[in-house]
Amino acid sequence: IGDRLCTEHGGGWCRGPGGYPGHALVADNGVLLPSECSRTSLSGVLNRKGAVCRPGVVHRRLMLNNHQPDSIKFYNLVISHYDTDGMLYQDKVTFTKYNDNGYQFHLSTQKQYELSWQSPFRVDPSKFTLHGIDKLELQDYLLLTSRQLQLEDHFYVNGKDGGEAIDVIPDMMQEHGTHFYSTNFTFNPAENVNDTSHSVLVRGNQDKALTVARFFCPEGGCPQPPPAP
Repeated sequence: IGDRLCTEHGGGWCRGPGGYPGHALVADNGVLLPSECSRTSLSGVLNRKGAVCRPGVVHRRLMLNNHQPDSIKFYNLVISHYDTDGMLYQDKVTFTKYNDNGYQFHLSTQKQYELSWQSPFRVDPSKFTLHGIDKLELQDYLLLTSRQLQLEDHFYVNGKDGGEAIDVIPDMMQEHGTHFYSTNFTFNPAENVNDTSHSVLVRGNQDKALTVARFFCPEGGCPQPPPAP
């Protein structure tokens, strides 16, 4: 960030002539942590609200579409994050046809976020695709989780079964698209209910699109192996 932006919009973080290279200027959203980013008005610069983030805070853009069932298609996407003190941060992203009939948003890396939809009544996603992913560094990652009220039988990412259900977050250095399903019903404070959760790892040095889909076995039982959605 150059001297002018630091002087006018740096929120006390930029000092001295020339500004501080390494600070990031990003669009404001509800999941930016105050400890990492300082919100500011950028009138006269970008004519919108934004934030100046400390060096080392890395952001990456994602897009989401192909979301099902159809009943959630046009509702806001809700992105939630709990900080280390249990404080809830949320952002609501508007659906638009200009984002490939879906959503576009940016998140800071090395965190876990939960995805849900702001419909009048709760409907959990049965499928969605993450695409338009910014490629960053090897050590960067995002862990994206969708909550499920119903105990599901299988989840797939790009047609690959997640294997055994587990309840421990794996090593974040695993391959792009690694996913796991926690079958334990745990308390979800955002919804005030107990539910399960499916998580998918988005690695920083990969930009391949990821399609997440669930599969619920019919009453007669699952075929072996279950068919990929």
